[in-house]
Amino acid sequence: MNGSQDYDLIYRDSDKYNCHYSISVYYPLWRSALKYISGTVAELGCGTGQFAHLLRSFKDVEYTGYDFSDEAILKAKKRNPKLTFINEDITKLNLKGYDVIVAFEFLEHIKDDIELTDKFSKGQKIVFSLPSFMARLHYRCFESEQEIKERYKNLDILNIETFKFIRNKAKETNTYYLCYARKL
Repeated sequence: MNGSQDYDLIYRDSDKYNCHYSISVYYPLWRSALKYISGTVAELGCGTGQFAHLLRSFKDVEYTGYDFSDEAILKAKKRNPKLTFINEDITKLNLKGYDVIVAFEFLEHIKDDIELTDKFSKGQKIVFSLPSFMARLHYRCFESEQEIKERYKNLDILNIETFKFIRNKAKETNTYYLCYARKL
């Protein structure tokens, strides 16, 4: 896993992670994900709590957010004072008690993503997103839905939705895949 200090800097200085969820570039993807989420929810790599804020605005769920960035947890708690946020190395957690695991823009950031998903309970729902591009703190990216299915063979991927986000002034886009799965 990359160092938490790298993420502390990103969360401290980036408007992208400090804006209201409704103007986030991820908003369309997050809104679409809501249909897969109910019950008890653990969000891995919760960042500054933007999705948690959106989730509680639309759904009545029991939520816990996890991140290893001090800055992210501080901002998430400030944004969502009634929700639970825990500063923890996610690879060491027991996540078996949750109905749904949420991992937006997270699995590409950890080296041992397969080992982590192997720890989920059989039948547990997982809602996650993955990028089509490499970035400084990514270990991997995915060029197709087939690549996602090949990597995560330990999950029964039930649906993949594709979202395009404009990444620069030339209107070039990045693709993000929203995946809904159950642990095999």
